[in-house]
Amino acid sequence: MSSDRVTTTRRVDELERWEYRVALIGVGGFLGPALDGDALTTYLNEAGDDGWEFVSLVDLNLTQGRTAGLLVILKRRK
Repeated sequence: MSSDRVTTTRRVDELERWEYRVALIGVGGFLGPALDGDALTTYLNEAGDDGWEFVSLVDLNLTQGRTAGLLVILKRRK
């Protein structure tokens, strides 16, 4: 059995290029965070209609587990 090495060269203009969007989603609530799930769903669906893909959600944590807000990270091809 032989193990010939085959190298693949990719041209720079063939590389996928991405752009990113980072959005701060506020959470309200008097006694604790209250996230409007319907509003977040609407935001993500509208972004998806514009070609943005959801990548990650980051909790902006305050002391003792309290949430100050959420960072939503999206990407799409350039």
